Amino acid sequence: MSTETKNTAQEGRGGGRPNVLRAAFLVVLALVLVGLVTRHSLVAYLADVAPRSALALDPQNPVALVNIADQEVGRSFAKQAEETRLEALAKSAAASGVTAGTENADGSGDIQQDDPLGRDAWAKVRENASRALQRDPLNARALRLIGQAAAAEHDNANASKFMAAAAKLSKRERIAYAWLLEQAVRQKDFGNALDYADILLRVRPQLIAPIAPLLGQIAEAPGKENILVDYLRSSPPWRSSFLSYLPRSIRDARTPLKILLQLRDTQDPPTARDLRPYIDLLIKNRFIELAYYTWLQFLPPDQLSKAGFLFNGSFETEPAGLPFDWTYTSASGVTIERAPKPGLTDQRALYIEFGQGRVDFKPVTQITMLGPNRYRMTGVYRGELIGPRGLRWRIECLGGSPIAEGDLVTGIAKDWSSFSIEFTVPQDNCRAQRLSLILDARMASERFVSGFIWYDELTIATVKTDTVPK
Repeated sequence: MSTETKNTAQEGRGGGRPNVLRAAFLVVLALVLVGLVTRHSLVAYLADVAPRSALALDPQNPVALVNIADQEVGRSFAKQAEETRLEALAKSAAASGVTAGTENADGSGDIQQDDPLGRDAWAKVRENASRALQRDPLNARALRLIGQAAAAEHDNANASKFMAAAAKLSKRERIAYAWLLEQAVRQKDFGNALDYADILLRVRPQLIAPIAPLLGQIAEAPGKENILVDYLRSSPPWRSSFLSYLPRSIRDARTPLKILLQLRDTQDPPTARDLRPYIDLLIKNRFIELAYYTWLQFLPPDQLSKAGFLFNGSFETEPAGLPFDWTYTSASGVTIERAPKPGLTDQRALYIEFGQGRVDFKPVTQITMLGPNRYRMTGVYRGELIGPRGLRWRIECLGGSPIAEGDLVTGIAKDWSSFSIEFTVPQDNCRAQRLSLILDARMASERFVSGFIWYDELTIATVKTDTVPK
């Protein structure tokens, strides 16, 4: 072999060593990276399901630290669900008015006596949360936990600082917002209280039940109701729910009416759904005149001009479902609706259709406000009802016994037939009346009705008489 060939072979063998070393290095690097990724993924998984195990692999993992602290706080009185905390505040406010904060009189900052965590446990919570912040300074949960630890010691200055920081970082830190809302209401800082309530209700609408009484306190605070009305004028997504809860969240029965009237002329005025809980509560508590006045205030001008002893007797407008208009509900085996009048498609009438078998007929009702006098109700009907019993109109004092009933309607009436009922509204205990169309069934077997019926041109008028109602 020539000298040149030997040198070339030696160079080839020597040049292969760097390649082998490079390949070995890359393999080791790949294994390290795979190990790091695997370890990181495992830690991330364990941080949520087994945080203490995660800390064995990564002692400063912020998620694990926060989860451990949260689990510890979970045993504490201070970690109630936000609903419970807000409900407790609402009950306190309703019972005695919005009061000052709950700091100890001596300002000692002692741990609450009914809190199962002691000072050492809260110190550990604070330590874990602080360690989490060293790795993740923008961890909202860690900030909130430190705030809770401060609140448990009645250090409201620090609690407020950390709770506010947590809330600023995350609108989903509901416990922080609930705490801030509590403090704002207690301090009568109603502007901020509304801001916190708005955020809580947008994130979790279910909180309307405990928050509504707090907003009710604002509605009844002298000179502060306009703050609440301004919020409601912007039609936040929780407005309708709040208006439903408001009647149960106030002391003065006139408060909801004041708010509703201020919203009446906005681009998004209150609906019948908004009015119904208030009017129902007024009627239940015997504020009949205020309920009737409220209903009148929200009638369109063209309907207001037609409001008389009986409203919408020709069914020309769609009933709003309010008590002083027609209320009815279709149920099993029964369809009730306002429909085009037979032969006169430009007019409407009440149409009731019964299916085969036993029916569950819910009365068609309207509350009237008739003074003591003699009256006559008239109307027309047509249809075909087959069954052991039929329909009849009944008039009763609201909350009392019937004062008149019409004839039982059954069988076939191909043409429009008229009916008339005379009745007397007494002087006493009859401030309002309920007019009802009922299925006069006395037993289950008499609910087997089929066919259909129309009602129209219902009116109530006074009857001239020299007799004074008793």
